Amino acid sequence: MLPTWRLALNTLAGRRTRTVLMSGAVWLAACLVVAVSCTMSSANAGVEARLERFIGAADVRIIHPGNGRFDEAVLATAATWPGVTLAAGRLGASLTLVHADHRLDAGTGAMKRLVPGALGVDFEHEQRIRPYILEAGRVPERRDEILLDSIAADGLDAGIGDILEIFRFGPKLSVTVVGIRERQRMGMLQEPRVYVDRGLLAEATDRPGALTSVYLDLEDDSDPQAFCERHGVELPEPLVLEPAERVRAGFDQSLRAAEFAMILTSVLVFMCAAFIILTGLTSGVTERQRELALLRCVGARRGQLFGAQVLVGLIFGTIGAAGGVPSGIAMTAALVAMYPEYIPDGVRVETLGLMLGVIGSLLAGAAGAAWPAVMASRVTPLRAMASATAPVRPATIAITTIVGLALVGVQVALTQFDDRDTRYWAYATVGLPILFTGWFLLAVPILILVTRLLAGLLSGLLRLPRDLVGGMVLATPLRHGFTAAALMVGMALLVASWSSGLSVQRDWLDRIKFADAFARDRDGISPEEQRAIADLPFVTSTCPISYLPVRVIDQQVFGLRGLTPSVTICVGFDPERFFAMNHVEWIEGEPDDAIPRVAAGDAVVVAERFLVARDLGFGDEITLGVGRTKQTFDIAGVVRSPGLDLIIQLFGIRSAYTDMAQSCCFMDFDTVGRMFDNHDALMLQLNLDEGVSDEDAERGVVDAVPGIDFRSGRWIRRTVNDIASGLLTVQITIAFAALALAAIAVGNVIAADVRGRRYELGVLRATGARRRWVIGLIGGEAVLLAVTGVVVGTMFGAHLAWMDARNLRDLAGLPVRVILPPGPLLVGALVLLVLTLLAALPAAWSVVRASPARMVAAGRNE
Repeated sequence: MLPTWRLALNTLAGRRTRTVLMSGAVWLAACLVVAVSCTMSSANAGVEARLERFIGAADVRIIHPGNGRFDEAVLATAATWPGVTLAAGRLGASLTLVHADHRLDAGTGAMKRLVPGALGVDFEHEQRIRPYILEAGRVPERRDEILLDSIAADGLDAGIGDILEIFRFGPKLSVTVVGIRERQRMGMLQEPRVYVDRGLLAEATDRPGALTSVYLDLEDDSDPQAFCERHGVELPEPLVLEPAERVRAGFDQSLRAAEFAMILTSVLVFMCAAFIILTGLTSGVTERQRELALLRCVGARRGQLFGAQVLVGLIFGTIGAAGGVPSGIAMTAALVAMYPEYIPDGVRVETLGLMLGVIGSLLAGAAGAAWPAVMASRVTPLRAMASATAPVRPATIAITTIVGLALVGVQVALTQFDDRDTRYWAYATVGLPILFTGWFLLAVPILILVTRLLAGLLSGLLRLPRDLVGGMVLATPLRHGFTAAALMVGMALLVASWSSGLSVQRDWLDRIKFADAFARDRDGISPEEQRAIADLPFVTSTCPISYLPVRVIDQQVFGLRGLTPSVTICVGFDPERFFAMNHVEWIEGEPDDAIPRVAAGDAVVVAERFLVARDLGFGDEITLGVGRTKQTFDIAGVVRSPGLDLIIQLFGIRSAYTDMAQSCCFMDFDTVGRMFDNHDALMLQLNLDEGVSDEDAERGVVDAVPGIDFRSGRWIRRTVNDIASGLLTVQITIAFAALALAAIAVGNVIAADVRGRRYELGVLRATGARRRWVIGLIGGEAVLLAVTGVVVGTMFGAHLAWMDARNLRDLAGLPVRVILPPGPLLVGALVLLVLTLLAALPAAWSVVRASPARMVAAGRNE
């Protein structure tokens, strides 16, 4: 066996407990990275499968990019194009469905009804392009048959053979349930869906001859992109012909953004594991000074000692990867079993996550072992034999402090780039790692300061000699400082997560003001239907609204170039009615000037997020486009968003998964129709009498206009809070996992201290020191480490929160600030203190259990 291997194995065998702890740190890090990656991949697989099933086998599609309808004559024309083997038209709308026997809901006593999204298709053609996966029954074959998805079936409590009535004005239309389609559960915002004959849906919604999309299947040797370029010009404005794969473009961009975020998270987690290994191996080298000196005396070369330490780190990484990767997959499987409605397609093992788990583990081991390897190779026999523990020079502490401050300063300097994209990429690729390293180094001087301030008080509380606890910690400030730095990671993530979540809640969500209720019909709300709703006795005012995703031409307002499309929501409304009905805060511009300009059609009003993200404000120009149509508008004002962007996202739009639209620009209703051929009021904003309940209001609106989807403001706010709480829960879970990871470092360092002081502790026990004193000494050390971890973690977390707030302003336009909540900070501090004391228990127990004579003898032998 090579000498390097023998030295490494001897090191591992001589410190078995420490080997388990440090391998466990890498194990946990790899487990977290693989679990998060595979869980994200499994969830995304469900969305991806949904998109693919939506597209089916089609090669290209014709759509109205402004969410409008077009004449079915387009379908007939497209079917005649050379190379087309199949053309299938679709019509999207909404229906109100009730049971034909008008059965009542057992909970509310009202008639059981559902307002699902409806897709009208030609089933013969549709099955060739997009085969349905059925839970029960068959695909409709006649005009009076309907296919429900599983969500609609559950909502209506309907099964095969049930007769449903389409609640509408005019002659009654009834359909028989002949099939239930399998549907992935994607969360609380998912709407039910039904599938009917296209002609029947057109009759039910009074839209004869209308389509919302056409899907084309081409000959096998056709080039979809060339086909689109050749025939797209034959379509009337603003219709577009595009490859079906383009539907995935925004989704694929979101996946790339998620992968990049995953890589950043992995870097931080494995840096934490690397520093834990660094701390542990540094402790081991310090303990083994005399042993290493003897090895040098009998012929061991510097390179062999260096290689042995690096090999030890790689062994830690290998063990961590070998255990962490399968553990992460097992954790993913457990999450899939717990939440099948969100991850319906089972476990999907993500190659990127596995690579990060394996490569990250090995790099963490090697990086963590690098400095201890240098220390081991620099050992000189005479110096090591003279003293087992050399005091740290003040110059070393000064250099550590200066380098730490310099690294933090470099990160701050990187935020001064004028270009937003450059600022973010500089932070993500360079700034974040050096920021982590800088605060890691600053933990050393902060530990010294905390110890000098609190050690005396702590010794008094524990009834110990005044300088005993502080002296033990200050004897090895680097080791203890780096251990406290490992503790800071979980605390920092906790502080940053809570701060960012609270900032978004208070500075954005809580400031959003919207109407009492919203009614939507994807087929459009006609003027007659608007009057029917406005005439309801409990409705005090209404405002019709259109909306469609539009592209901001030649500008990336939100997100990052290459990772997020530059898309916003264009909201069309009657300016006079809208601003009279809504209490809007004007940030720039004056309503008396802006409203006439918007009504004239040459100007728009934008939400505050445009101003925050890109400094686009009053007097600037913005070019908006839909399909091949584009138009430049003046910005006549900037308003604090009344929340319509949020409302629209909650109701859902045609490209919810693909366009990733953010925020709103506000345009005159008629201008939207004239410029982008979208003439429908897709939403109606309602203000209600204070005395009407949500249930009564919904019942009245749906009875007045069948097919309307009604949502109260209270439901919207509750849904938003649920989503925000879920995201915060995930972040906090990761933070507490990081705290558990750091506890391994604490246990390792305290165990090393106890081992290195067995002689002194044995003497104390032999001369009458009570066990309580020894336990208090070890507990006092743990408390100082925990307090330092809280201080450094809070400062580091506040820095991360500042960067998060800046990124939210830059990339999403959210006007947030840094908020540090005292409650969560206190909870995090208490949890960190408890975990640190628990990590110290094994070391304290080993001292209490051992006899004084054995401890004295063991200390002398070393």
